Amino acid sequence: MLFGGTLMGRFGWRPFFVILGSVSLLWLGPWSIWMPRAKATADHEKKMGPALPEIVARRACVATALGLSCSNYVNYFLLTWLPFYLVRERGFSMNGMAKVGGAMLLTAALAAVASGRLSDH
Repeated sequence: MLFGGTLMGRFGWRPFFVILGSVSLLWLGPWSIWMPRAKATADHEKKMGPALPEIVARRACVATALGLSCSNYVNYFLLTWLPFYLVRERGFSMNGMAKVGGAMLLTAALAAVASGRLSDH
């Protein structure tokens, strides 16, 4: 958000959109060279995994689903509503919004790392 908001404040959203889309396509060349190739084998081993009801019945699945929905709500808030609110309602410039939004996302990233390390203990 810091990088994108700063560039959008300087050049506008249209050039940033085209540049971001073009740069993101650069990975296709190296990926097509180094991607894993599927091996054609005549002997297909069928390994049956757990059925969907078995997966959903696990407490870890339910906890993961709840955790992801909560974190997705926060990410949606930070990426969509917060920039709009700061620019339209609070009168921030695009660069000011980029700094505040970038700080919020950096804080969220640091909290995720800290929470992960804490949960490992």
